[in-house]
Amino acid sequence: MTQTRWFSGTAIPTVLSVPIVNPTDPVIVPLITGLPASYPFEITVDPGVYSGTSLIQEEMLVTGAPVSNGNGTWTLPVTRGWDGSTVQPHSANAVVVHTTSGKDSNDARSHIDNSAGVHGITGNVVGDTDTQTLSNKTLNGVLCTGWPTVAAGVADKAYVDNETTRAETAEGANATAIASEVTRAEAAEAANATAIAAEVTRAEGAETTNATAITTANSALTAAKAAANAISINAVTATGGWTSGGTSSYVWFNQVYADITALKNELAALKAAVALL
Repeated sequence: MTQTRWFSGTAIPTVLSVPIVNPTDPVIVPLITGLPASYPFEITVDPGVYSGTSLIQEEMLVTGAPVSNGNGTWTLPVTRGWDGSTVQPHSANAVVVHTTSGKDSNDARSHIDNSAGVHGITGNVVGDTDTQTLSNKTLNGVLCTGWPTVAAGVADKAYVDNETTRAETAEGANATAIASEVTRAEAAEAANATAIAAEVTRAEGAETTNATAITTANSALTAAKAAANAISINAVTATGGWTSGGTSSYVWFNQVYADITALKNELAALKAAVALL
């Protein structure tokens, strides 16, 4: 807040060097010792002076630095009739003092009593222990308990925005990862289903092959039994026709040889059929 008026406790009273007749006449004094070095500040001309029953006291607001006239006097740039006082003539040697006005007291009292429109603000004063709702604020530095700690010089809104963006990015990444895992699982499931179907087909094919081999083995075994039985039959038949050195013995041996050969072939077929199992 910019200070609106300035004060000094060391200002020395002075007087008007020349009378003030008209409202636009300059205010000229011979002494400015102790007056405030900053502006504006207030002065009173003819403080407490009456003319008859009329108060001729006038308050003025000095709005700039005194201007030297080069002859030991100073012209004060002023606003006349300050704080509701009356603009009126003043004689030479009228007393001029640096004062405070009723406006100063009223402004101070208003500031003390009001909780809004003070300290140069238009809203309410923020109390450090009061429960209040704040808006339109940019907070810098480390925030109080209840908010995330923010690095010095970084506004809390920017921090929250960054955290929101980070969370949304992480959420998107998680969704992408989950979708990828689902796709991988579905692909693995499909591959497993294909492998299982292939195993089933292979097992069914092996079962068919085994059944065929069993059928072949059974056929070979039947043939072998038949061949062995034929040997017995042929042997008996041949024995009945045996004559020493005769033709029947020759026929018999030939028959036995042929039967044994047939049995050998049947046994080989049986072995091959069993190997397929």
